Amino acid sequence: METLWTQEEIKGLARAVYQYRQPRCPRCGNRIRGEFIRLGQRRTVPIDLHCDHCRLSAEYDPLEIEEQNFEWTESQKRLLVNQYRRQGQNVTCPEDGAYLVDMPSREQKDYFKLHCPHCGRRLVSSEVA
Repeated sequence: METLWTQEEIKGLARAVYQYRQPRCPRCGNRIRGEFIRLGQRRTVPIDLHCDHCRLSAEYDPLEIEEQNFEWTESQKRLLVNQYRRQGQNVTCPEDGAYLVDMPSREQKDYFKLHCPHCGRRLVSSEVA
């Protein structure tokens, strides 16, 4: 009989996928395939997790986190805006380390949106002082 992953293991595997790391199966050590599941207007993005060696799989859905409507603090928002302006892409969430999705404007260089696919936090650059 297969030993399934625990909820804590699933959360850890998903966290690694959000952080663009290569998670390993807690049972066999094989690399896990993590695939983002795009679901329309959601702020968070669920993940399908698969181990090709032991054939275990699970889905991680952060809907419960999304429903809490978390916000970054004003100082975190200012830090994120400054980081994005300095380095462009590859900015991570200060709360959970997930790589942020960026949506730059084609018309305005200093206007962009950032959001975290794990916790659902988001910001619009024009709203940050």
